[in-house]
Formats: sequence, C-alpha cells, structure tokens
Amino acid sequence: MARTAVTDVWGVGPRFGKRLAEVGVQTALDLARMDTSFARQQFGVVLERTIRELNGISCIDLESQPQPRQQMACTRSLGKPVCERVELMDIGGSFAEHLATKIRRRGSVTDKVLVFAMTSPFRPGPRFYKSMVVALPCMTSDNRIITQAARDGLGAIFAEGYKLVKVGVVLLDLCPASTAALQAGFEFDVDAGAERAARLMKAVDAINNRFGAHAVHLAATQPHRRVQRQQNKCPDYLTSWSQVPLVRA
Repeated sequence: MARTAVTDVWGVGPRFGKRLAEVGVQTALDLARMDTSFARQQFGVVLERTIRELNGISCIDLESQPQPRQQMACTRSLGKPVCERVELMDIGGSFAEHLATKIRRRGSVTDKVLVFAMTSPFRPGPRFYKSMVVALPCMTSDNRIITQAARDGLGAIFAEGYKLVKVGVVLLDLCPASTAALQAGFEFDVDAGAERAARLMKAVDAINNRFGAHAVHLAATQPHRRVQRQQNKCPDYLTSWSQVPLVRA
C-alpha cells in the first residue's frame, strides 16, 4: 500500500486526493493509518468506511446473488372507466397472464393472487375501493390457473354503479420453483399433469418469443388497447411511419 497513491484507492479520486494531501496523506498506507473519527468529521462517512476496509474491516455486505423478488404487480389507470363486471375481469385477466409469463421467465411460482379495483379519488361521484387475495390450489406459474384466479377475484369484488378507473393484479409470496418443490415434499416433474402443463407453457413462451407477445394467449385475455391512457405519451418516432416528423426546407 505504501507504493499506491491515495488517488488510486477506490472512492477517493482527485478531489479528495488534493484535500488528503493537505493533511499529509499521500499513499494508501497513509490513508489506512488515518484516524477514522477525523476522517468522518472532515471527509464524511464514505471515506471512514474506506479506511476501515483498508484495515480489513468489512463495511459492505456482499451478496453472491440478488435476493429474489417476493411479489410482482401489474397496475394500470384505465383510458376509460369500466362499469361492467365482464370487462373488468377481462382486463384483470390480461394483467394476470402477463405476470404469469414474467415470473415463469424468472423461474418463480406463486400461490396467492391479490386483485383490486378503484374509482378515481379526484373525480366527483361515489367512491369505491376493494381488494381480495385469492389462494391458488398449488404453487404455480401456469397462465391458466393464475388468470382464472384473477378473474374470479375481480368478479367477486365488482359492484354496480361505480366508474372504475384503476385495476391491479399482484402475485404474492413468490419463490423459486425448485424451492417450492422441495417444500412440498416432491418434485414437480414427477406429477404427470404438472409436467404436461410445464410443456404447454414452454411451448406458449417459445411461440410468443418468436412471433411476438400475445401471438398465443388465453381467449379470456384479449389484448386491450383501451387499457392505458396514452394521450400524453411520446410519439413513436422509431416504430410508426405516421409519427415520423417531417422537415420542410
């Protein structure tokens, strides 16, 4: 460390290096011998931690891999209010199918689906907010099971007479599929039904990856173009000829 300039230490840099030189700290060894209390007072907690690290005291916990997400949500403000039960169920079902595809891509499964629907808190009229957690029969990432649960939940919480403007689906208690199998006391591929379902979902994913999202989807989840408000979105300059700006000389 005696041969390493203090400015070569990660996190120091030229600005701190100049100030450290003013107090006699020229090398990494000088920095390692610096009083931590003085360093914290004059240079901040980051430099104090650097000094401790140089002395072999770990200040940053390293993770070999990031912790898996425990939930995943899809919520949208709707372009037009929803007043019909079936329409609400269809929209929520499309959200659920999208989420099921995402957690399957991550190798995760779930056994709980939370759904909610609400009116606008800013518009006049009766207010409504309701949510429900639907338990699944097993840990799964199957589009069909998760979508049906979301549809059932939204159908149950729907109430007549309200203009619903926001809908959400949240998959709870996510865990790796391998972990769920061990906790259940068996491997998923032992079950013939689960094996067929896994092959089906794999085929669906392969087709959609090749031909685009929604190339294959559940009949109850017709893609809804009206779901999201897009009046303030940026033009699609790179994907739509009609929105390419014209320049006249």
